[in-house]
Amino acid sequence: MGLSEKTITVAVVGSVKSGKTTLVENLLAKAGVIDKPGKVESKNTVSDFDPFEQERQISINLTVEPLVWKNVKINFLDTPGFLDFKMDSMSAIKFSDAVLFVVDGSSDIGVTTEMLWDYYLNLEQKKPALFFLNKMDKAEADQSRVVDQIRSLLSNRAAPLSVHANDKVVSVFDDLSGLPEELRNAAAEYKEMVLDAVAEADDVVLEKYLSGEEITQEELSRCFKSAMANGNFFPIMAGSCINDSGLENVLDFLSENVSPLPVSDFPNADTVGIVLKTYMDPYVGRISVIKMLKGSLTTGSQLWNPDTEQLITIPKVSFIVGKKIVDAETVAAPDIGAIVKVEELATNSVLCTPNVKVDVPRLDVPQPLLPKAIEPKTKSDQEKLLSSLHKIQTEDPSFIVFYDREMKQTVIEVQGEMQLNAILGKLHDRYHVEVTLAPREVPYRETIKGRAQAQGRYVKQTGGHGQYGVVFIEIWPTERSAGYEFEDAIFGGAIPNNYIPSVDKGIRERMSKGVIAGYPVVDVHVKLFDGKYHPVDSSDMAFQIAGSLAFQEAFMNAKPILLEPIYKITIKVPEELVGDIMGDINARRGRVLGISAEGKWQVITAEVPYAEIIEYAKDFMSITGGRGIYNTEFVRYEEVPPNIAEQIIEKRKAILEKEKAE
Repeated sequence: MGLSEKTITVAVVGSVKSGKTTLVENLLAKAGVIDKPGKVESKNTVSDFDPFEQERQISINLTVEPLVWKNVKINFLDTPGFLDFKMDSMSAIKFSDAVLFVVDGSSDIGVTTEMLWDYYLNLEQKKPALFFLNKMDKAEADQSRVVDQIRSLLSNRAAPLSVHANDKVVSVFDDLSGLPEELRNAAAEYKEMVLDAVAEADDVVLEKYLSGEEITQEELSRCFKSAMANGNFFPIMAGSCINDSGLENVLDFLSENVSPLPVSDFPNADTVGIVLKTYMDPYVGRISVIKMLKGSLTTGSQLWNPDTEQLITIPKVSFIVGKKIVDAETVAAPDIGAIVKVEELATNSVLCTPNVKVDVPRLDVPQPLLPKAIEPKTKSDQEKLLSSLHKIQTEDPSFIVFYDREMKQTVIEVQGEMQLNAILGKLHDRYHVEVTLAPREVPYRETIKGRAQAQGRYVKQTGGHGQYGVVFIEIWPTERSAGYEFEDAIFGGAIPNNYIPSVDKGIRERMSKGVIAGYPVVDVHVKLFDGKYHPVDSSDMAFQIAGSLAFQEAFMNAKPILLEPIYKITIKVPEELVGDIMGDINARRGRVLGISAEGKWQVITAEVPYAEIIEYAKDFMSITGGRGIYNTEFVRYEEVPPNIAEQIIEKRKAILEKEKAE
């Protein structure tokens, strides 16, 4: 692309179908990177190269599309619009120099835009943000309505720089005499909005503005830069990718008014970079997109990966356009490049100067909220399934995979149904693994509320070496989460010391298998206070079995109960949705702990049984339409209400009997 006077990175974010990919495609064509813009529906855009993206006509990956405009290199980061893939959008926002929110001018700002705007506002490092109202060619497009939405829901410091009239874009600072009266009045109003927002960024300009003097273009540009950098002004631009209106304005504005943020200060390191995204290409192999935060990357560079604690030699340095690899001699901060065929790198990996300690800001990984049990259709594919999922995780760490030994389930926790479908598609197409899905089992526990004594007797003396072990125990509940306590209260050698651990072992074994429903037993104190032994027939095994039998009988007589995990859930929604959320929480046996205001959001904190929120991600989306977020955190175990416990126990027994028969 040749040398440029500066390099900036611009995150392109927004809701589904707002036209982000189409916008970037048209900007690439405008700058001469491609001959003509591709179309999402034609499956030939630079950004959407994944088969799942092309099939669904949506973006699911962060991609890099660089271009040069007026001697400024602009790395556009095209991002997904579905919230299931919000990690990529968050990564682009965090590691960009400016954020371009694309809004459908014929619709509304959309849920994703609201959520990502909230993330943008909470960044530690301030950076410019602007809006592009796309699809203004449509008959139903209404700039005034969408501008009002942006100013009321996002920021009243947002103001339009232009109006869209007769398939053309007219600056609010141009001669407006040729516009229809309605548009002329709107443009004049928008001009005042802009000046109100930016004038205070410069004392001279503010004085001119207040006294009604003319403000020069140079003064205005200076105010734009300052006000945007401080988060006091968010320009709104209008246009249409379909009729090629307003696109050059976007490129001009970005190249003139956005500067690279200061290079991060890592005093101990000469070179630092972070992998924004890793792809698996069927022909090229692993491609890692790296944002250089300090220093430069060259072929043969030796850098340290602190995650794997490995020294990595960079085989080849490249630039990347979509998925196309372009050879490069060096990639220097703040530019973005690509590293090919380095298996030790994954999304969110860091590379830095060896033998130094650096504190590098990482990508923010949202909590996955939808758990599913996943199993291969062919049992022999179990290991292949796990290894394939871990490979997909190197691309997208926003989902979790683990094996639950207690419930004998491979569990995958995802952001939502769309992400789950994308993962299943990769398993099928790339790794040829067919799977089945099932609900995640709840990890219940068993315990007691009362006290009881019992005898455990295991005696077999029918000739020859027999078995002999008799124990007497008393059990009672401990404090919740105190665990298992074993007390040796044997006196006078009723049971020899070498068999005491055998009794303990037998009890532990019984506890691990459960008594009333096959769930582990917790929070029980066991006192071994008497027993009998035989000098010849007693054995380790006999006392293990005796201990197990005694515990089982005592447990059944000590008011056994079922415990369920309780989670704290923190929900952020607009005020108008609070009533619906509260009613839903109550219906899920939840307890609301409190409600507080956080900006435009209402924050509801509650405690809910895990069994009631396993599928909450889907229900929450249905209730809120996506206008809200939540996270969960395990708190403790509590008793399951008796009527519900009875149903759980019966269902569990049926499952265990079926497994035993098989």
